[in-house]
Amino acid sequence: MVLDRLRAIKPLNMVMLNPSQARAGHLYFLTGSFNCVDRLESRKQLISEFLFTNGEDMARPVVKKQDIEDAAIRLFATKGLAQTTVKDIASGAGVTGGALYRHYAGKNAMAWQLFCREIEKFSVELGARMFEPGAGLAARVEASVRFIFDYYAKYPVQFAFILLTQHGFPEERILDVELNPNDMVQRFVAEAVDAGDVPVQNTTLASGLVLGLVLHVMVMHRYERIEIDGAVVDDVVGAVKRVLLID
Repeated sequence: MVLDRLRAIKPLNMVMLNPSQARAGHLYFLTGSFNCVDRLESRKQLISEFLFTNGEDMARPVVKKQDIEDAAIRLFATKGLAQTTVKDIASGAGVTGGALYRHYAGKNAMAWQLFCREIEKFSVELGARMFEPGAGLAARVEASVRFIFDYYAKYPVQFAFILLTQHGFPEERILDVELNPNDMVQRFVAEAVDAGDVPVQNTTLASGLVLGLVLHVMVMHRYERIEIDGAVVDDVVGAVKRVLLID
């Protein structure tokens, strides 16, 4: 063990915690001086090695959790929730299957927690544009649509994860209406109708048409049926305005 090798290089004074204390995250302290440069360099090397082996519990659990989450999102985005197994996630993260259960109750619980996290990040930014105080309706529509395409371009894996897993959870898993993009768009249309900015219309149908116009373009892009460029985004912005009957 690295800890034993550290003890073998005897300094003048050394206060060392036992291995279980060290692995629990405690530090040990060296005092005094060393007789030669070689011994000092050896100790520095071993200390470094210790922190990345025996001391991994101080840092690696956080890294491992992030590795697991990143692997899960990639797999959910490509294979879907139902087709992804715990074994797939563990293999993708380079950990054992038991590592996942140290952080989550299971695959579905992890997927739901990650979905809520990613949808919140997206929805908060979308809402800031969709309901920007003082901005005109047409400007808010354009800013919202362009933001969705920009987000997709910047975070394609996370966006695909949101898009592909949104219907894979049990019915009792319900998003907050303030963060659910479907509810947000429907509320946006309803407020525009109430304000007289657009003609009276079926807000549920209108919101569905708007989301379909935007999201299906991204689905086609994932299947390499279309390239998304500025002209395509301009066309989608115009189409959304026409669906909502915005002059």
